[in-house]
Amino acid sequence: MKSDEIKSSVGQEGFRAWPVFKFFRETDEFKESYKEIYGDDYVPDYAKDAELKEEQENKALESES
Repeated sequence: MKSDEIKSSVGQEGFRAWPVFKFFRETDEFKESYKEIYGDDYVPDYAKDAELKEEQENKALESES
């Protein structure tokens, strides 16, 4: 999560919205790393995170076309 490669490929929105991080977001390790990287506490915003997830899925579908 802290590596430059991961941060640049996933990004803050990805950490918030990607389903692969669903259970990891609940851990202290995630919350501490998120704060260290982005300077803010991770606070779930389920409506915003669902919107981000949908936007990312749409981008992925568009790039496949």
